Amino acid sequence: MALAAAVALSGCGGSSKQQKAMAAVCSAKADVVAQLADLQTLAPTVASLPMAAAEVAAITDDLKKIKGSENDLSSDRKQAVQQAMQRFGATGGAALAELLISLRNHPAKTQLTTIGQQVQTSYQQDFAPVKCDS
Repeated sequence: MALAAAVALSGCGGSSKQQKAMAAVCSAKADVVAQLADLQTLAPTVASLPMAAAEVAAITDDLKKIKGSENDLSSDRKQAVQQAMQRFGATGGAALAELLISLRNHPAKTQLTTIGQQVQTSYQQDFAPVKCDS
């Protein structure tokens, strides 16, 4: 997880307000990717619910960090982040809520895996335009 964050941050460094904001966005993006991967490994059991809830809460916190950084981004990056947040909020956010509900209702492993994959796919597609390497 730390390696992924370091790789994502490699192109986001610098000292200007815009660069710091982009570094925060890149760090949060890397965290979300790692948290989504962690969600994929959870067994569909009641015992997994606290861990899943913690991962979802961490994802939510990272999305708030991204949202909080967008005003300090350059106009093109700000627009990319705003669009990504809007798209993910419409698709990935609902899937995250469905994931928690499914865990509470003792889903079959395939349902848990399917929903987790939907969240991950949505996030990857929605945030693909937010580049951290330049």
